[in-house]
Amino acid sequence: MTIYYHTLTNEEFMKNWKEPAVLLMKECFDGFLIENNTSHIWFVASSDDELIGFTTLDTQNTIWNVCITKNFRKRKIGSKLVIMAIEKADYFNKPGPLLYTDTIENVRFYESL
Repeated sequence: MTIYYHTLTNEEFMKNWKEPAVLLMKECFDGFLIENNTSHIWFVASSDDELIGFTTLDTQNTIWNVCITKNFRKRKIGSKLVIMAIEKADYFNKPGPLLYTDTIENVRFYESL
Protein backbone atom coordinates (compact mmCIF):
# COMPACT_ATOMS: atom_id res chain seq x y z
CA MET A 1 0.00 0.00 0.00
CA THR A 2 1.37 3.36 -1.02
CA ILE A 3 0.79 6.45 1.09
CA TYR A 4 0.64 9.75 -0.76
CA TYR A 5 1.33 13.11 0.87
CA HIS A 6 -0.26 16.32 -0.41
CA THR A 7 -0.10 20.00 0.49
CA LEU A 8 -3.44 21.64 -0.26
CA THR A 9 -5.10 25.02 0.00
CA ASN A 10 -8.21 25.17 2.15
CA GLU A 11 -10.35 25.32 -1.00
CA GLU A 12 -8.76 22.17 -2.44
CA PHE A 13 -9.07 20.32 0.85
CA MET A 14 -12.72 21.21 1.39
CA LYS A 15 -13.59 20.22 -2.17
CA ASN A 16 -11.93 16.79 -1.99
CA TRP A 17 -11.75 15.72 1.65
CA LYS A 18 -14.26 17.58 3.85
CA GLU A 19 -16.69 14.70 4.44
CA PRO A 20 -14.07 12.07 5.35
CA ALA A 21 -12.20 14.69 7.42
CA VAL A 22 -15.29 15.35 9.54
CA LEU A 23 -15.48 11.64 10.39
CA LEU A 24 -11.76 11.42 11.07
CA MET A 25 -11.89 14.46 13.37
CA LYS A 26 -14.56 12.72 15.44
CA GLU A 27 -12.23 9.71 15.74
CA CYS A 28 -9.26 11.85 16.81
CA PHE A 29 -10.82 14.71 18.75
CA ASP A 30 -14.27 14.08 20.13
CA GLY A 31 -16.18 17.34 19.91
CA PHE A 32 -13.97 19.24 17.47
CA LEU A 33 -15.24 20.28 14.07
CA ILE A 34 -13.64 20.92 10.70
CA GLU A 35 -13.86 24.61 9.98
CA ASN A 36 -13.74 26.10 6.54
CA ASN A 37 -10.85 28.45 7.29
CA THR A 38 -9.42 29.93 4.11
CA SER A 39 -6.16 30.85 5.82
CA HIS A 40 -5.14 27.26 6.58
CA ILE A 41 -2.82 25.10 4.52
CA TRP A 42 -3.64 21.39 4.81
CA PHE A 43 -1.10 18.56 4.86
CA VAL A 44 -2.82 15.33 3.89
CA ALA A 45 -1.92 11.65 3.82
CA SER A 46 -4.03 9.37 1.63
CA SER A 47 -3.96 5.86 0.26
CA ASP A 48 -6.19 4.41 -2.45
CA ASP A 49 -8.29 7.62 -2.44
CA GLU A 50 -8.88 7.21 1.32
CA LEU A 51 -8.04 10.00 3.77
CA ILE A 52 -5.79 8.53 6.44
CA GLY A 53 -4.50 11.66 8.15
CA PHE A 54 -4.00 15.40 8.10
CA THR A 55 -2.79 18.48 9.94
CA THR A 56 -3.10 22.19 9.23
CA LEU A 57 -0.95 25.29 9.43
CA ASP A 58 -2.55 28.69 9.94
CA THR A 59 -1.29 32.18 9.06
CA GLN A 60 0.16 32.62 12.56
CA ASN A 61 2.40 29.54 12.01
CA THR A 62 0.41 27.38 14.39
CA ILE A 63 0.09 23.68 13.56
CA TRP A 64 -3.37 22.31 14.37
CA ASN A 65 -5.21 19.01 14.49
CA VAL A 66 -2.63 16.31 13.83
CA CYS A 67 -5.08 13.51 13.14
CA ILE A 68 -4.34 9.98 11.85
CA THR A 69 -6.93 7.22 11.53
CA LYS A 70 -6.46 4.45 14.10
CA ASN A 71 -5.58 1.79 11.50
CA PHE A 72 -2.58 3.85 10.32
CA ARG A 73 -1.11 5.07 13.59
CA LYS A 74 2.45 4.14 14.64
CA ARG A 75 3.67 4.31 11.01
CA LYS A 76 5.35 7.76 11.14
CA ILE A 77 2.53 9.35 9.10
CA GLY A 78 1.85 12.00 11.73
CA SER A 79 5.58 12.73 11.94
CA LYS A 80 5.78 13.23 8.19
CA LEU A 81 2.78 15.58 8.18
CA VAL A 82 4.14 17.67 11.07
CA ILE A 83 7.55 17.91 9.38
CA MET A 84 5.84 19.05 6.17
CA ALA A 85 4.05 21.77 8.16
CA ILE A 86 7.26 22.84 9.91
CA GLU A 87 9.05 23.12 6.56
CA LYS A 88 6.22 25.28 5.19
CA ALA A 89 5.93 27.43 8.34
CA ASP A 90 8.21 30.22 7.13
CA TYR A 91 5.73 30.79 4.28
CA PHE A 92 3.82 33.26 6.49
CA ASN A 93 6.90 35.16 7.79
CA LYS A 94 5.81 34.79 11.42
CA PRO A 95 7.63 33.38 14.47
CA GLY A 96 7.19 29.70 15.12
CA PRO A 97 5.92 27.29 14.27
CA LEU A 98 3.81 26.64 17.35
CA LEU A 99 1.97 23.45 18.16
CA TYR A 100 -0.43 23.02 21.06
CA THR A 101 -1.24 19.67 22.64
CA ASP A 102 -3.09 18.44 25.69
CA THR A 103 -1.08 15.39 26.80
CA ILE A 104 2.49 14.77 27.93
CA GLU A 105 2.72 11.79 25.54
CA ASN A 106 2.09 14.14 22.63
CA VAL A 107 4.72 16.58 23.91
CA ARG A 108 7.32 13.78 23.87
CA PHE A 109 6.27 12.80 20.34
CA TYR A 110 6.57 16.34 18.98
CA GLU A 111 9.88 16.96 20.76
CA SER A 112 11.30 13.85 19.10
CA LEU A 113 10.82 15.38 15.65
